[in-house]
Amino acid sequence: MHMPWSQAAPEVEVVSAGGAGVAPEPGQGVMRGRRLRVFFLVFLICAVAGLIWDFSRPAVYRASASLLIVPPPDADQAAPSETDLQHTAVQRQILLGQEVLQQTLEQAVADGVIADPSAYSLADLRGMFAVDPEAGTQVVQLHAEGGEPERLAGLVNAWAMAYAELRGRQAAESVRETTQALEEEHRKLAEKIEAKRGELERFREEHEILSLGRDENEVLARLKGLTDSINKAREEAVNAGARLAAVRKAIERGEPVLPRQDQATLSALEARAQELREQLAELDQRYTRDFLALEPTLKVIPEQLAELEKKIQRMKEYGQCIVLSEAEQAYAAARQAVRELEAQLEAHKRKAMEFTTQFARHEALQEDLARLEELYRLTEERLVRLQVQDQQRRPPVTILEYAQAPQWPLRPAYLRDAALVFALALVLGLFAVWLVEFLTGRNAGGGAPVPLAIRVWGERGRMLEQAEPGVPAMPGGATPALSGPSPRELSVLELEAMLKAAGPADRQLLILLLNGLSPEELAALDSGEIDLETGRIQVGGEAARIIELPPRAVELLRETAPVPAWDVHADARELGERLALVAVDAGIPSPEQVDAWAVRHSHIVFLVRQGLRMSELPCLVGPLSTAEMTFYSRFSPAEPGRPLEEIDRFHPALRALAG
Repeated sequence: MHMPWSQAAPEVEVVSAGGAGVAPEPGQGVMRGRRLRVFFLVFLICAVAGLIWDFSRPAVYRASASLLIVPPPDADQAAPSETDLQHTAVQRQILLGQEVLQQTLEQAVADGVIADPSAYSLADLRGMFAVDPEAGTQVVQLHAEGGEPERLAGLVNAWAMAYAELRGRQAAESVRETTQALEEEHRKLAEKIEAKRGELERFREEHEILSLGRDENEVLARLKGLTDSINKAREEAVNAGARLAAVRKAIERGEPVLPRQDQATLSALEARAQELREQLAELDQRYTRDFLALEPTLKVIPEQLAELEKKIQRMKEYGQCIVLSEAEQAYAAARQAVRELEAQLEAHKRKAMEFTTQFARHEALQEDLARLEELYRLTEERLVRLQVQDQQRRPPVTILEYAQAPQWPLRPAYLRDAALVFALALVLGLFAVWLVEFLTGRNAGGGAPVPLAIRVWGERGRMLEQAEPGVPAMPGGATPALSGPSPRELSVLELEAMLKAAGPADRQLLILLLNGLSPEELAALDSGEIDLETGRIQVGGEAARIIELPPRAVELLRETAPVPAWDVHADARELGERLALVAVDAGIPSPEQVDAWAVRHSHIVFLVRQGLRMSELPCLVGPLSTAEMTFYSRFSPAEPGRPLEEIDRFHPALRALAG
């Protein structure tokens, strides 16, 4: 790739020749001695003043004690196991309150920590003391800061004991008040229970409630008996009616209906009649009736049969009357019994309803009595538990660790500040040396004149001539010390404007430049190397490669056919400079800076800024020199490189034109 250069006159550059020595200045040793004197004078003054200030500050010590503060539970409940952070915050205010601080002064005087209580006011103690709760626990740290280590420890211990004594008195008072309240509640409950029991007994006598069981009382037992009786009577009435209906149907069908005690007699008579019929039938076969009438022993058989049949008939008629009459009487008696029982049940229901209402009130009175007795029992249990736990209760405040006289001050940090003083004195000493040299106008190290190198650059960044002492020109005119001016990078909007303003040939030129071809490759491009059917361009020469065109780029090229729209082996410079005229038509500022190299440069920067691996960049835009790769690596983001498959090759300007 070649960097673009304007068609101006050759440029001349003057640079310092590296590696030239510097001649020493006469009298340099005298100047070094003056610098040392100024440095040590300022350093010593600043160091001594700083150390005097550092070690003259009074030492501040800190004494600390640890307390375990238990939240106050109900007097008859065990201490809670969970941390009550709100209670801890409240206790912090109490610890710094007037009552605790006043008791602290009294305790300190009693312990001999201070002789005169007027030496410290409550405001002085509040300024010295600090409370620091430990996060997530019921432990608090009590701190006191001051200049007397022994007295600080005594004051903190007096503070902790005063607070523990105060909390102990509060806990004892709470237990006493709770005990009195429970005893009073226990007495009142006992009186209410006695009154409720008397009311319940009078109610039972008044309403004749003999048993606590609902169904065991006389009224409800009578109601239950009547209900069972009427159900049984109704069942008997149904059975009697069914029997009456069956008797009547049997009579209608002509079936014999007799009382059970006559059925055997009827069966015997019918059997005898059947024997006579069979005997008479046998005689009829042998003799005539006239002959039978002449024979005394035989003529009685028909008479006996007729008499027997009449007797059977009379017996059946009499039996039907008896059975029908009995069925009708039984049915009538069953219905009468049902009517009488229903009347009795209806009369008893009103009494049962009244009893049910009274019994419900009786049960309500029993429930009230049971609740009072349960409250009485619970109150009695609370009293017993309070008496037992009062001896076993954990104290509300436990001093985990008493304060000890501190050995080392909390602040100031004398050694650290002394080191800072020395560092500041060192900086001020160096600054004083520089200031003296600046004000006196002396060069700190003036040397001999530095030799220069002259380099002449021609068009397209080619170095025409170099004159540098001791440094020969590199082969091909290249030099690592200086590269040509960076091409202009065109924005997406500028490229869109150029694509819209360009004619078919110039638009085709822009499209191919934005797909990775260089101006030299465009100048040598042949139509046989372009296959719009497959969307590929076979680039020949030293940078031989295959360029895959996006489908939309192929469509845009077809709109500008033929491809290419310029003669083979056209001049690359001329092709590139045609784009300056397109920039003029598109209204782009400084159009003289726009050429094919600027468009190619913009396309390469677009690819590199996406994070494309620098090693894969030549696969898209052709081979690049090491200097060019180094130049474009500045545009790569600070992240791992991305492969070709993750890169968007279609320039946004082409996408806008395609859309």
